[in-house]
Formats: sequence, C-alpha cells, structure tokens
Amino acid sequence: MGKPPEIRRFSEYRFDNKKNPSFKRKIKDKQIENQILLEKIKTLKMEIESRVFEEGNSMMQLTARNQEKIDYFKQKLESLQKKRQGLEIHQQYISTCQKLMVDNSRLVSEIGILKEKICNKKENQITEKDALEISYKLKSLEEEQNKTIESNFELKKELSLKRKENYERDDKFMSFASREMLIHIYADIQKILMVARRVSKRDQIKINELIMMPYETVSYDPVQMIGLVRKSTQELREVISDLYAEKCCDGCNYF
Repeated sequence: MGKPPEIRRFSEYRFDNKKNPSFKRKIKDKQIENQILLEKIKTLKMEIESRVFEEGNSMMQLTARNQEKIDYFKQKLESLQKKRQGLEIHQQYISTCQKLMVDNSRLVSEIGILKEKICNKKENQITEKDALEISYKLKSLEEEQNKTIESNFELKKELSLKRKENYERDDKFMSFASREMLIHIYADIQKILMVARRVSKRDQIKINELIMMPYETVSYDPVQMIGLVRKSTQELREVISDLYAEKCCDGCNYF
C-alpha cells in the first residue's frame, strides 16, 4: 500500500496565500477598486441631491410664474366681465332713451293738435267747457313732456358717466396687456444679461437656469415695469462695454 495523502487544514492554505505576493496584490487592487466605487457613489449621491434641489427649485419657480399668470388672467377676466356689464347697462340706457324720444314726439304731436283745436274752437264748434277741459289736458301733457325731458336729461348724464367708467376700464385693461408685453421684454433682457455676466466671469452657463429664471414682477404696474426694463438695459450695456474693453485689451501688443 502507498502512503496516504497528507491532509492539510484550511488555515494552513490561508497562511500560505498570505505569503503569496500575487494574493496580496489582488487584495490591494480590490481595496483600491472599493475606494473608487465609494468615491463614485459619493459623487453620484451629491449629483442626485443637487439635481433634486435644482428640480425642486425649478418647480417652485414655475409654480410662482404660473400663479402670476393665473392672477393676471383672473384680473383680465374680471375686467372683461365688468366691461360686459357696462355694455349691457349702456344698451339699457339707449333703449330707455329711444323710448323717451318716441314718447316725447307723441306728446309734442298731441300738444300741437290740442293747441290748434283751442285756437280754432269757433270753427270746430267747441264749447267753453270743452275748451277748458282741453286746456287742462294740454297742461297735463305739457307737465308730462317736461318730466320726460327731465328723465331724458338724467339718463343722458348717467350714460355719460357710464361711458367714462367704460373708458377708464378699457384703459386699465390695456394697462394689463402692456404689462404682459413688458414682462416678456424684461425676461428676455434678463436672460441676455445673465449670459453676459457668466461670460464676463468665465462661468459655466446652465441651460436649465436660463429657462427657469425667476422674475419678481407680480406687484409692478406698467410704469414700474418700464423702470425695470430701463435699469436692466443700462446694466446690460455696461456689461457689454466691459467685455468689449477687455477684448480690446487682450488684443493689444505691449512693447
């Protein structure tokens, strides 16, 4: 019989592997690989947190701008509703005035006929009693005519006031439209200004920041918006002038 194989314990193999240089190298490589993976995980975690923050901030800005649009269109709707009510009242006044004009014409005609009858009472064989009744009726018609004229005058005054209110409301509505146009102009100037500032500082330009720039213009009227546009335009002019001067200096040759 041959000699039985020598049985070695696992700890002995492990001890031998520790002495093996290639095994040590593998452990070192794995440690380096793990360290690289940990750095990648850390970087990705920071990028994810930054992205979540940017997306959240963008959503908040978008919500604020949408709320501004909602408030603007709400004001516009209220203005249009008031304008419609004013037009309906205007139409009612016109109808009432037309009716009063018809009534006044009828009264003038009846008064003229009665006056003619009184003047020609002998020819028409009108008695004194009938003439007296006609005179009373004529007086009543003249009083009614005066009331109609007064009512017509008051209606014309009210109609004039309503027209003035409608004009002021239309002017206010136009101010809303002008404000919306100025907001778009201001937004475009601010985007160009942001790009110019980044170029001047040699910073990176992020498209999402350019798209989602916030504009605090909710409470400004058109006159204030014009002031903002002028201020931004002046600042943009100064930044561009500085960039141009810097470019000229870079191109100069010094002795």
